[in-house]
Amino acid sequence: MTDGKGPGDSGGAPSLPVIPDDHVWRRGEDWLLMHPIAPGWELAVGAYSVRRRKSLDRIVGDQDTREALLSVPLRPDRICAVVMEGAVVGCLSYRMDGAGSLRPQFARYRARFGLVGGALRYGMTLATLYRGRSKDLYIEGFAVAPETRGRGLGKALLEWLSAEVLRHGKAGWRTEMPEGHEAAARAYQRFGAREERRVWLGPVGRLLGSRYMTLWRWTPPET
Repeated sequence: MTDGKGPGDSGGAPSLPVIPDDHVWRRGEDWLLMHPIAPGWELAVGAYSVRRRKSLDRIVGDQDTREALLSVPLRPDRICAVVMEGAVVGCLSYRMDGAGSLRPQFARYRARFGLVGGALRYGMTLATLYRGRSKDLYIEGFAVAPETRGRGLGKALLEWLSAEVLRHGKAGWRTEMPEGHEAAARAYQRFGAREERRVWLGPVGRLLGSRYMTLWRWTPPET
């Protein structure tokens, strides 16, 4: 088992629960991959994930708004988190057959933005999240804290995702990535994923803050 302390835990901040061994997918020298997410960690993992979903800035709002609306409820079997020194420092989540780690709640959108504005933003959130093809897993979110990069954490997360592809009998995994995510693109390329094409977004790009989307796909190597 691994003791847990919340991110930024200091000054008497409450500790997160111990991570049971059956929720540890892999251990590194001073980090571990947690999957499925252990009870009591859902809020910390969900908050880390949605605060880094910059593609939702113009639809949902700033980091605090995204966290308030989307961090819970979390589906713990569709996300893997990196924990280091008791803090979440990375995560990768996916959608499969229409279900992912995030489960937006219309009531929260209505309470924050009103009936009409809430319905519009809720619908756009679903359109942004609910993509992919049934034969593949679709990356919903992928993030590693900048100060921890270069230690193989991104590669470990992609290895977990690829193991999920095989476990579920899927053909591969794919993702759509806006411009400005060069670190993720390098990680995909090093792992063996290929850039399928770029899609120019036109007027929609102003809403998403990107001129184009790059489509990446990985399939298991032939043996």
